[in-house]
Amino acid sequence: MQSVRYKKKDLKFAQLHAAKAAQHITTQEIALRRLRMMGAPLDLEHALLGRLYDRQRQVLHHLKRIEDLLDVKSQPIRPDPPEPARQEPSQPSILIFGKRQERFDWQ
Repeated sequence: MQSVRYKKKDLKFAQLHAAKAAQHITTQEIALRRLRMMGAPLDLEHALLGRLYDRQRQVLHHLKRIEDLLDVKSQPIRPDPPEPARQEPSQPSILIFGKRQERFDWQ
């Protein structure tokens, strides 16, 4: 059954939000490591990291809900369209300027 509330574009949007949340966490963890090496106070940085983890958890929960409602895993994945077969030209395409093209009959 298709969901009335969510559509495929909502799924892609939620996936982008999940990727962005993961990127924010990675950036904050790098900043936290740098500050730890310098010996700076880390209370505010840990609080921000905790909020980022909460946000990521909410985003992933929302993404899973959309996936479940759209039933993404049970839908078949469309295969890539087959490439068109290359056809050999019936006559050679190489022309010598000023010369008439010769045609050979092999039979």
